[in-house]
Amino acid sequence: MDKLIGAYGTLRKGASNHRVLGDSEYITTVELFCYKMYGKRDYPAIIRGAEHESVVLEVYRVKSQKIADDIDFLEGYDRSKPDSLDNLYTLKTIRIDSIDEPIEIYTFDHAPERINQRGPQLKSGDWTKRNQ
Repeated sequence: MDKLIGAYGTLRKGASNHRVLGDSEYITTVELFCYKMYGKRDYPAIIRGAEHESVVLEVYRVKSQKIADDIDFLEGYDRSKPDSLDNLYTLKTIRIDSIDEPIEIYTFDHAPERINQRGPQLKSGDWTKRNQ
């Protein structure tokens, strides 16, 4: 097990669920363009956005299947049923020019009509600045 995941909300450094990443290796922080973030309360969600919109994304290397499973559980995602309406998020694999490997992110692309339930759009795209 060795994969990259992107954290933009409660899994980021200093956030409430960062501990779930365990001994995963921090790689870098990037700006993920063409996505926008919603939410101010308990957790955020992202969906595809315009070219000028972006989200701050911390990239981690996950080496443990247990940690990968814990992240899926936290995100309400069942890999055995990727198209299930019971999944809270959609799992996407993306590429970023500055990183040679694919990165998994959890999005709300399956339910964009529900994105506003998370809260208002965070124009900064940075979960750590949601209260500013």
